[in-house]
Amino acid sequence: MPSPAQAPGLLRLGEFELDVQSGELRKEGLTIRLPDQPFRVLLLLVERAGGVVTREELQNKLWTADTFVDFDSGLNSVIRKLRDALGDSAEHPRFIETLPKRGYRFIASVTPATADQIPQPGTRGTATAGSRVRMAWIAGGLVLAAAIGTLALAVERAWRAPPSAVNQEAYDAYLKGVSVAGRGTYDGFRNAVAYFDDAVARQPDFAMAHAALAQAQLQFLFTGPLSPREVIPKAEAAARKALLLDETLALPHRTLGEILHSFYWQWEAGDKEFARARDLSANSVGTQPIAEALIRSRRFEEAIGEAARVRTLDPRSFSASLNLAVAYRAAGQYDNAIGEIRRALEITPGHLRAHFQLGVTLVLMDRVNQAIGELETAVASAQAQRGNPRFEAYLGYAYAAAARPIDARRVLNELEALARQQYVSSFGRALIYDALGEEQPALLAFEQAYQDRAVEFAQMAQYPPFKTIATDPRFQQTMRSIGFPR
Repeated sequence: MPSPAQAPGLLRLGEFELDVQSGELRKEGLTIRLPDQPFRVLLLLVERAGGVVTREELQNKLWTADTFVDFDSGLNSVIRKLRDALGDSAEHPRFIETLPKRGYRFIASVTPATADQIPQPGTRGTATAGSRVRMAWIAGGLVLAAAIGTLALAVERAWRAPPSAVNQEAYDAYLKGVSVAGRGTYDGFRNAVAYFDDAVARQPDFAMAHAALAQAQLQFLFTGPLSPREVIPKAEAAARKALLLDETLALPHRTLGEILHSFYWQWEAGDKEFARARDLSANSVGTQPIAEALIRSRRFEEAIGEAARVRTLDPRSFSASLNLAVAYRAAGQYDNAIGEIRRALEITPGHLRAHFQLGVTLVLMDRVNQAIGELETAVASAQAQRGNPRFEAYLGYAYAAAARPIDARRVLNELEALARQQYVSSFGRALIYDALGEEQPALLAFEQAYQDRAVEFAQMAQYPPFKTIATDPRFQQTMRSIGFPR
């Protein structure tokens, strides 16, 4: 089957598409308009992807010699706007890396997009006079934009066919939400939810803001002190509202799939949502839940292939490397898993999630003492960001498995004290008790986790098997109830 033809002037930057002729970014059907200066900086960075663009070069490109401006403040403002549009951060960059006192480097993958990715009639966005001004600038400076005429006219006609205007204040709130969510912390998601709430309050039919709100809410399952029963109704309502407004958005399908799996344990229905998301956004880096679904079905090679495909789209993506590691680990390819986690740490040194996943992998390899060091690092880093009881529980299990019962009980006491103040999943405590050989406390904690609909049930491939309670009829009945037997 012949490969799709490349589309002149249309580039893929990780999960984004950049139309160099119109000066617009697109992500999951949403057009992100860039002001002129951030757009010009993005083009220069993309043209030199992987190389350094110095501050002096940017000054010469953006401001003429007779322009009087505070250059440092002006450039910092331009870079900040560009990062906001990309959902990037200076601390953990996926797109724009800062080289102190030197300049910037574009670190995400840059590949030509195919013709089937050109917006069709009905795509959001409207071509503007500003975008046509940019066309002239591009034509003189970027080889990939050589064939402008016919394509530009066709694209502009398509955009002008059923445009959906987005209130500027709502759009600004949405971009701020994308930016703070990119930090990947509880506070980041909490602030993101506030921004997305503001966006949909200002424009109730802003489908992508509802979708982003759903995804941000869902992250509290992994990073915050909220129970699944508090989180899921809000996340599900936002996802279904987004789909009611625009069924062609991939993100709310993906989020709904995660909800169906992680809370309702409706595996087939969730798989259908993931498949729909992939069909709508086949070249997006955000299709990782499909690999997780394949893991649950023990289709490990397919899961590895899917995760590897996603990482190929954005080789500098921390999450893509980490997710490929999870697929390798599920397949028992531990050395490959460790290699991918090391790669993720090269991309974002010291990231707590990478140390946690390295610890998880070492536990499953029975290298428990090494695992403890990585898990202790992850827990210490998490404690600087409000803590993460799931990390602490895994560390407690590792202590128990390493015949360090005093340390394991210390973790248990800490988790039980914390549970009197906020939601703490009982699943991790069940694992610790199981590893200590304490059957009744392990069963009680396991059954409580079931009642709470703990998210760990949807991620059991990441956890070591229960041993002490594995043959108990109550344990076996619970596993049958969720439809996910060991």
